[in-house]
Amino acid sequence: MPGLFAPEVGFAAAGIVIGAGGWLGYDTYRKSILRNWTAVAEKLGGTLVTDGPGNRWKIKGRLGDRPAFLQEDVSHEEAAAYHHTRGSLNIQNPAHLIIGLRHKSMLEEVVTQKDESGVTTGVAEFDRQFFFISNVPEMAATLFDQELQKELHRHSDLEIYLRSSSIEWRRSGKVKSSTEIMRLFDAIQRIAVLVGELEPRTLTADQRVAESELIAKTI
Repeated sequence: MPGLFAPEVGFAAAGIVIGAGGWLGYDTYRKSILRNWTAVAEKLGGTLVTDGPGNRWKIKGRLGDRPAFLQEDVSHEEAAAYHHTRGSLNIQNPAHLIIGLRHKSMLEEVVTQKDESGVTTGVAEFDRQFFFISNVPEMAATLFDQELQKELHRHSDLEIYLRSSSIEWRRSGKVKSSTEIMRLFDAIQRIAVLVGELEPRTLTADQRVAESELIAKTI
């Protein structure tokens, strides 16, 4: 007996089911991220808002006694646009310390394994896996103790920058986990505490300009 429906009808129905399933999956995924970012906003005592091109998500709050910021961002420092999540704290920096830290890719680890240049913490495994620059290199081991190094190892494609009165972390894409976001905030908070306790350094205007150019180096 011939079928009641032509084969094309069955294919169309299957397409609708698959499409609906895909949409529901994406909607569930998006709502999960929204819940996580809302949880971060609550922990920082702030509100999740959308702003700028593409309605990027932003949170402004506080972590302890420090103003804290979390946002989606796009930088154009390289040839290709870099979509990332950025978390930052306002800090005290009496020593005018500058830091640039980036987790190496697996290829970079191989290429740079015999490279002895740059700042080191004295821990071979950490120095092998991270690019690190600073205008006060002798502070490396003090700021990045073994416990903090272990935490930073957990996060791939991680970047940390400290300059002037701000310290920030970056990770590519939209970080989805509230736990991961708060761990990264706790990590830079630990660095911020140590930086605030450093002895003040008096610099001339020229010295400040020269040292600030460090952050522009490729790491």
